[in-house]
Amino acid sequence: HKCSDTCHPGACQTCRQKSKQKCQCGKVEEMRPCSETEFRCGIVCGKTFSCGKHKCSDTCHPGACQTCRQKSKQKCQCGKVEEMRPCSETEFRCGIVCGKTFSCGKHKCEKTCHSGNCGPCPLSLPRRCPCGKEEFSIPCDKPTPTCGRTCGKLMNCGLHHCADRCHNGPCSDCNLSVEKRCRCGSSKKTMLCSKEFTCDKRCNGNRNCFRHRCGRRCCTGDHPECQEICGTRLTCGNHKCASLCHSGPCLPCTEVVEILCACGDSKISVPCGAEKKIYSLNLPPKCLSMCRHPPTCHHASRSRHRCHFGPCPPCKKPCMIKGACGHVCLLKCHDPLPDFPFPEFPPKQNSKKQKSVPPPLQEFQVECPACQEYVNRTCLGNHETRVVTCSSSRDFSCRRPCDNTLTCGNHFCKLECHHVTVPRKIEIDENGWKTVVEISEENSEENLEEISGKNLEGEDTCQKCHLKCQKPRDPPCKHACKKMCHLNPCEPCDFPIKVDCHCGSIRVLVPCHVTHFQDEMVKRLTCGGKCGKLLPKCQHECSDTCHPGPCYSYCNQNVVVKCPCRRRREKWECIEAQKIRQERGEKKDFAFLLKCDSLCEELKREKEAKRRIDDASNEMSTLGSTLESMTSHESTSRSRKREKKTKQVTQEIVVPKRDWTAVTKVLGTLGKVLGMIA
Repeated sequence: HKCSDTCHPGACQTCRQKSKQKCQCGKVEEMRPCSETEFRCGIVCGKTFSCGKHKCSDTCHPGACQTCRQKSKQKCQCGKVEEMRPCSETEFRCGIVCGKTFSCGKHKCEKTCHSGNCGPCPLSLPRRCPCGKEEFSIPCDKPTPTCGRTCGKLMNCGLHHCADRCHNGPCSDCNLSVEKRCRCGSSKKTMLCSKEFTCDKRCNGNRNCFRHRCGRRCCTGDHPECQEICGTRLTCGNHKCASLCHSGPCLPCTEVVEILCACGDSKISVPCGAEKKIYSLNLPPKCLSMCRHPPTCHHASRSRHRCHFGPCPPCKKPCMIKGACGHVCLLKCHDPLPDFPFPEFPPKQNSKKQKSVPPPLQEFQVECPACQEYVNRTCLGNHETRVVTCSSSRDFSCRRPCDNTLTCGNHFCKLECHHVTVPRKIEIDENGWKTVVEISEENSEENLEEISGKNLEGEDTCQKCHLKCQKPRDPPCKHACKKMCHLNPCEPCDFPIKVDCHCGSIRVLVPCHVTHFQDEMVKRLTCGGKCGKLLPKCQHECSDTCHPGPCYSYCNQNVVVKCPCRRRREKWECIEAQKIRQERGEKKDFAFLLKCDSLCEELKREKEAKRRIDDASNEMSTLGSTLESMTSHESTSRSRKREKKTKQVTQEIVVPKRDWTAVTKVLGTLGKVLGMIA
């Protein structure tokens, strides 16, 4: 529709006409304003999802329906696992190794869950020798042979090729002797090609703070930023400056010290350093709260008094503790006072925080006078029972051998009857394997009355097996287990082995068992420093952190490129210069990758004209000196002839001839110069 308003400035209003329009799902068609191009009818979509089982429950919406959010039982691609998964995920892999036997009948498929056939045995296909020069067609049960030729692979140094015969595994390190220069360039040395040469000269350059020296060995000149802490004592006298090394005075201390009362309800905040004056005047914060220190004896409460520093007054209540024998102690509270530093003012300098008062003692922690009642006591090893007084020793030995199974599971305790904290027995399963099992006294109804009152917690009191462990390591290594005889498998070998990091700058101590795991070795051998190896294409140092394998990082350093006349100069990234040099097929350096422009050509022509003018001026000066010498010679000869006229009247006066050829040549050169200037 067209705008029906009269001529007006700006954009037209929205269309007010109505037309038939469909909703976003296309089920409803209504007369709606033209400006409302999209609307929703509010009806449930109801379309069937791709799973074919459930329908869309969303209201009217544009485009395709979302994926089905219902779950159903589905099988993996290999059919071994069936689980509840979203209907939209029609195919999934369980991650279990296939394990089916190939057609050769000797090897099994090592792929994870997959559909279809496993395919032929990969070892039955044509195989190449380790150096890749010959191809063999041999049965899958035979190992790949070597061809007997020279290996010829490029070694880790990147310069020389392996001269060994065709072999399995990686090539050995390069053993050729070459002359190498250290990183700082101060020393040379003839050494093996596979090793990196770094000198012991320490760098004397200053860091960015100009206060501390670099001090690194064989430094390349890129001094690190100074990471030293200032450490100057602040004016408060309690803290040191924690900023990095800086010039000028340190900033004032920003800490605020809170001085608390004994219970912590009242406090005052003062700037750091001002608390010393308060401590010297002995002015703790005033607190009106009641003392909340719990009693240090076994009673539940003590007499009420205000918050204070130092210990509370002693308890004067009767003991009233019922002993293990069943009698009650009527003496005055005789609980031992705990040896605990109560909050004091001022607090000690070496204590950063006030310690809280210990909790009240329990009844079993209080020692009352001895009881003389007769009770039954069982020996330490639960071998026999005797009748003794309540005040006598609760534990006694029957002097029989203990005979408790040791932790190794192979020997028995031969000590005299003693308190067994960890009783054990040996159980044999269906396969004949022996297992040492700790006996739970709580489940034993026969010995429940005999062991009542005994404390079974603590360390094992039985003997320990003193034989050396004879078990082999897993994974295997040449280091023997240093533990004594034990039942469980040996722990992984922690013998330190020195290994160079990936970049070769430092040596890392790696536990022996870690060397069997390649992924862990890659993490351990990454020192975190700069790689520093030379890139293969531009001979700049690799800027990545220490990493395994060859360097593949792009060089982002700047190089200066010039035109052949050396007037134009630009800085390019090394990777861009390499690309242009490769496109042009040049094998030289990056110096002359720019092309001369029109200004360069004009400067060349001006330079050539100047050179010609200089040559002409030099030639003119030479000819002028020649003419001057000729003129002086002519004047001298005239004076001499005048003197001889009187004596030699009859002789012929010979006038020297001028060299007009030279004069003509000079005039011609001047004409050429004037023509060039014009």
